[in-house]
Order: sequence, then C-alpha cells, then structure tokens
Amino acid sequence: MVKVKICGITSAEDAIFAVESGADMIGLIIDVPVDTQRKISLEKAIEISKDIGSVVAVLMPRSASDVLRVVRELRPYAVQLHGYEPNSFVLDVKSSLHKETKIIKTAHIDLDGNVKCPEGEDKSSYLEDLGKIADFVLMDTVTSREGGTGMTHDWTVSKGIKEKIGLPTIIAGGLTPENVLRAIKIVKPYAVDVASGVEIYPGKKDPHKVRSFIKSAREVKSCT
Repeated sequence: MVKVKICGITSAEDAIFAVESGADMIGLIIDVPVDTQRKISLEKAIEISKDIGSVVAVLMPRSASDVLRVVRELRPYAVQLHGYEPNSFVLDVKSSLHKETKIIKTAHIDLDGNVKCPEGEDKSSYLEDLGKIADFVLMDTVTSREGGTGMTHDWTVSKGIKEKIGLPTIIAGGLTPENVLRAIKIVKPYAVDVASGVEIYPGKKDPHKVRSFIKSAREVKSCT
C-alpha cells in the first residue's frame, strides 16, 4: 500500500486529523530560510508532535549540527533535507544520526523535467551516489521556489529516477485528490506527499481534501 505524507502542517489539530484520517507521516517545515506560511519554529513542532508518531522534520540546514539539534529535541521518524545539499553533506548528516532516524533527500525537478543538481556535483553520477546514502528520495517540482509550488513535474522522469537509483521514492509537487492516483500508477512510488493540494489556504488543511486525497491514494493497493 502506498504511504501518504501530509506536509506543511502548522497546528496540532491538523496533525491529529491527518493521522486519524489515515496519513502515515506528517511533515513539519521547521525554520527554513524561505518565505512560506507553512514554516513553524522547532518549539511549535515539538508541541504539534506530542501525540503523533511518524513525524518528518523538513529542513534546509546550514550544518549537520543543525540537523542533530532538531533530531535530539523533536525525535522525528525522519529528516527531510529539502535544499540543495550535496551528497557529502547528506553523508555527514547520516554519520551523525542514529540508524533509526531516516534520511529523506529531496531531488528538485524543474518544469522541463531536469533534475537540479547541487553545486559541485557530477550530474552523471549525482543520483546514483545519492542512492547509496539516503534512505528515501523525494522528487518535488521546483520553479523559482523549492517546494509548495502547487505544480506537477513530468512523472515519467520520477519513474526513471526510481528505476535508476533503486531507493524508495516519494512523489511531491502539485498532487491533488484528483491526480494522485494517476501519479501513483505511473511512478509506483513508496509514498506520495501533499501540501498545497489539500489546503484551504497555505498552512491550513482542508479536512475534506485530506480525506479525499488519502482515499484516492489507497485505491492502488500495492506498488512494486
């Protein structure tokens, strides 16, 4: 069964509703250096996660120690490195964490279907090398901003990346209750990730859309 991650949660009310509706993970966007109404403080994240199991801390850290501080205080299921962190940085983070804390690395895909590599990375080997380090790769749409664009990318590109690196994949970017089933059928991901597609406004989830999204994602019983 495909897992569902509801991202950009800003309140305990929305977090509890998402989990009770069947979400497998909730994403908390913590102190990222971008202008988004889905951003919350670490203190708020701790408050929201008190009664929640699989929390993903979405970060754009400057150092591995920044990640370690969040993990120590929040104790998330996973950390999602959502910037353009090079593989060497991802490896530093991995070496500083206990094995039970998973690492999700975002791969940014533009509207032309190109993967935007971190500066200094060899484009020919970036994804294969990442596949040896991270636990999951999350493929998101990038425009002039990273994440929360509300726009889809070419899912056949995501399918190709999945087949190339052999990691469990998470699809994000412009997913909605109406198109998530199609995305799943094309990519066959481990999980799907949604933020803007289930909102009333940025940072506030729509209960009907959350339920509808999860129901649609569950229509595909398994992806291999």
